[in-house]
Amino acid sequence: MLLRSSKSDEAYKYFNLTVTRFPQEAAAYYYRGVASRHMAGTVDKTKTEEIRAHLIASQADMNKFLELA
Repeated sequence: MLLRSSKSDEAYKYFNLTVTRFPQEAAAYYYRGVASRHMAGTVDKTKTEEIRAHLIASQADMNKFLELA
């Protein structure tokens, strides 16, 4: 719901908490990665380092999702 309403930063917080509490839950990594990818798209285009950090975090979460799935 938060991802659909363009509140990816808030969604990221919830999925991050879920990953912390349930580190073997593959879906939590997937959705945190999706939220991180959305956040990269909402950042001011001049902040390339912040965009890069979101994309790297998203890729790491997707890799972890595949590892656990």
